[in-house]
Amino acid sequence: MKQARQIVLVTGAGSGIGRAIALELSGGGYYIIIACRSRANALDTLAQLRRAGGGYSA
Repeated sequence: MKQARQIVLVTGAGSGIGRAIALELSGGGYYIIIACRSRANALDTLAQLRRAGGGYSA
């Protein structure tokens, strides 16, 4: 039986520590949901998550 992927909500993922946490957890196989105040920063973080190959949503 396939184990369900863990889901993590990261607030402040548009920059700094929040972004670093999202990227680190993405590499660990977690599905990342990000929350950001800035659409531009959210898109930048999503691009980085896409390159890292993890699952993500904004």
